Amino acid sequence: MDVLTLNIWGHHGDWPQRRTELVRGFEALAPDLVALQETIVTARGDQAREILGDGFEIVHSKRRDGDGMGISIASRWPIVSTEEFELDGSARDDGFPCTTLMATVEAPGVESPVHFVNHFPS
Repeated sequence: MDVLTLNIWGHHGDWPQRRTELVRGFEALAPDLVALQETIVTARGDQAREILGDGFEIVHSKRRDGDGMGISIASRWPIVSTEEFELDGSARDDGFPCTTLMATVEAPGVESPVHFVNHFPS
């Protein structure tokens, strides 16, 4: 089981160049489970899907900031359920989407379900 986690950093910096490199990197590493932070999901698009392609099931946190930024989990295997646990931050976190996302995954060769967790911020 290969696991990868990465802060995508939204669309900041040279996003077109970063997107190209991220797609190449994910293809080369071929992870089974992926935890992503600072992904953008809006009516116009899904940043995690954009960089990972169609070979993954992807779930997103419901808690997001005004720009659609939050966390995402991707799995090459079936995601059978998800839970989200809202984190109470401090006053300095006002407007920041503090949350924990857990996906239960049916991984091949593993008798018990795998609980894969992504939290934000660290």
